[in-house]
Amino acid sequence: ATGAPTRWGRVSYSIVSHLGSGTIDGELNFPADYAAQTIVRLRAPGDARMKSVTVSGKAWTNFDAGNETITLPAGMTGHVKIVASYR
Repeated sequence: ATGAPTRWGRVSYSIVSHLGSGTIDGELNFPADYAAQTIVRLRAPGDARMKSVTVSGKAWTNFDAGNETITLPAGMTGHVKIVASYR
């Protein structure tokens, strides 16, 4: 989606499944003054569960495999890349 309206400005995002190779990739673009916590839900088919997550290339522990969610803190701005690994 491009330019999805939020209270803090427009957010763009894309999510691409590469489950054949064990990942789901997401890219988000937040406005410079974005001030909200963001919860991203990545639903995978079957019993696939997130094993690990990186956010902008760094290991990320604020995810819940059972709920299929990744939590990004308030104040995260600009381009953010998420990679959820399922292997």
